[in-house]
Amino acid sequence: MHAGDALWFLYAELTMLERRYSTSTSTLELIGKMREAINVIGQFIKVDPPPPAMLQQLIGSIASTLSQDAAAPQTTQSDPQQSGGGGNNFSDAERIEAARTVLDAMVDSEHFEWASMITDLHDKMHGEKPFITNRQLRAVVNIGRKGDHGQFWDVLTEDYPEAVKVVEDAAALAG
Repeated sequence: MHAGDALWFLYAELTMLERRYSTSTSTLELIGKMREAINVIGQFIKVDPPPPAMLQQLIGSIASTLSQDAAAPQTTQSDPQQSGGGGNNFSDAERIEAARTVLDAMVDSEHFEWASMITDLHDKMHGEKPFITNRQLRAVVNIGRKGDHGQFWDVLTEDYPEAVKVVEDAAALAG
């Protein structure tokens, strides 16, 4: 996970807490101090707060993960309720499968041993609750285009055109 993605996750979590506990003065004071700390970190790493639409999308992803944990019978990733329209849901089954395909190829190629982020994301995509943001996919595309002196991405596009299209479309949405 990139620092910017982690920061956006914290913004979303903080907003969720704020909405849930907005009646307690002491809690609101604590949330204000946390928001100030997150803003300072954001300024330091030069990451702006997520735009309102992206914040809502992150909150939705977090909330759906929490509601899945609370549900007795867990939904599968192929469950239509989980897949967001147009691949905008960070845990959409098509998006996860495309990311797995691209990341598997990148890790297997050995052209990206220098990019620990690729290994980290690869492990995350094969973990228990995979999800990947547009910004992470943009980084995957950028790193992928550097592999094998720029030829790796061309070969990958020929071998897995559908997966590459899903990844590139999501990467293009990154702010």
